[in-house]
Amino acid sequence: GRPRWYCTLFCAMANLLFGLAHLLSWVAHIVSHCLGRLNFLADQDARIALGMPLRRPGKVLTICNGVLCFADVGCKVDAARQLLTDALLADGSSAAATLGHVEYLQYAECVARWLKYEGHAEAAGDVVNQVYGTLQKRQVPNPVLDELRKV
Repeated sequence: GRPRWYCTLFCAMANLLFGLAHLLSWVAHIVSHCLGRLNFLADQDARIALGMPLRRPGKVLTICNGVLCFADVGCKVDAARQLLTDALLADGSSAAATLGHVEYLQYAECVARWLKYEGHAEAAGDVVNQVYGTLQKRQVPNPVLDELRKV
C-alpha cells in the first residue's frame, strides 16, 4: 500500500482545500454585498438625475418628417415625485452620505418647494420632516435645520 505520510498529506491537502473553498465563498459574499451597495448608491444619483428634469415642461430634439426638430414635452409630476422622493427618502442616511449634507439638503429644499408649488403641501411636509430627521441624526447644526423648516 501507500506510505503513512501519503494519507497524512492527502488529509492535510483536503482540509486546506475545504478551508480555501469556505474562504472564497465568504469573499464572494462580501463582494456581492459591496456591489449591491454600489448599485443602490448609483440608483440614488440616477433617480435624481432622471427626476429633476421631469418637474417642468421642456423641449426634446426629435425627428419630424425626416428632419430634426424640437418638440414640446409636458412635465410628468407623478413620475418626478416618485423618483425624487425615493432617492431622498427611501434611505435618507445613505442619500445624505452619498450626496453630502449640503447637496442632500439643497435637493430636499428644491423638491419640497416644487411639491408645495404643485399643490402637494402634505408631500412637501413629509420631505421636510424626513430630511430634517435624517440630518438631525447626522448632527447637522440647528441653524441649517431651521432654514429647512422655512420651506
